[in-house]
Amino acid sequence: MSRKLLMLDEPFGALDQFTREELWSIMQELWTIHRPTVLLVTHDLKEAAFLANRICVMAARPGRIIDDSVVPFARPRTVSMTYEPDFVALTHKLRESSSTPSRPKTTSVTAVAGASQ
Repeated sequence: MSRKLLMLDEPFGALDQFTREELWSIMQELWTIHRPTVLLVTHDLKEAAFLANRICVMAARPGRIIDDSVVPFARPRTVSMTYEPDFVALTHKLRESSSTPSRPKTTSVTAVAGASQ
């Protein structure tokens, strides 16, 4: 992989959860070896928190960033980490950022995860 920028739009969306989590680990390993900048668009906050260094949550119509969070977890990350309280707290915070009195929970939210460290 000699690319410096990798752009992915819902690459794991059509997969079952077990396959998705296996590919998260493979993606993390590839990133660790090659260190490209990765722009990952996903609706899966757990996926974003597992793969990213930074997560931007976007609101729909008008599209705009409503939350920008640094992911504080060391690498390599494991699927078991996704059940730890700090990880769950991050995904909960991201979900809550998408629902305020002016933005009901039905608002479409996209997490954009970039990894370039």
